[in-house]
Amino acid sequence: MTARARRAALCGVLAGCGLLLGVSRPAAACRDDALVRELRDSGDDFRAVTVLRAQELEARGTPRGLECARLILGAYLRHGELDLVDDWVTRLGRAYAPLLAANAGARLHVEVAYLLGGSPEIRRRTAESGLPGLDHLDLLARAAEGPLAFDAREASACAARGQPACAALGRLLDQRPRLPHKSPALALALGLVPGLGQV
Repeated sequence: MTARARRAALCGVLAGCGLLLGVSRPAAACRDDALVRELRDSGDDFRAVTVLRAQELEARGTPRGLECARLILGAYLRHGELDLVDDWVTRLGRAYAPLLAANAGARLHVEVAYLLGGSPEIRRRTAESGLPGLDHLDLLARAAEGPLAFDAREASACAARGQPACAALGRLLDQRPRLPHKSPALALALGLVPGLGQV
């Protein structure tokens, strides 16, 4: 996955976290904490996370605790700490299930697998969640794993179901014929003249 695509995916998950986890806005105790603000403004997000984790533990299972947990998840996502994101999403699903939107924890668990890469893990988590509408993440991961061998008809079928990411993938796949291709057989044949095969 390119750096640009990973950043876009992180932004999408951050936006999803705001929608899924911020269903009802509790009092902004964690977000407005003076020490947390000072640490974040100074660029020391991980010390801010330490303070937030203490506050989250103290208020676990409450809306205030959910707000702190959401801020922690956002810090991990901003810094690309995907292993911590995966662990934290699992904790959120267990500790805040009654406060989350329906199936939010399971959906985030699958989306984090997409960020981590690897279509087998995405398929496993999608099957475990039992949620519909997540199969396009597996398709996108498979396309990233083997872009030249990927069948463009799969992206077309996915785009027909209204998935914008699949439509974008289809456009990228349509550009494949115009990309320069390397030919090992031609290089071998031209290699009879020293240096020509390299060219």
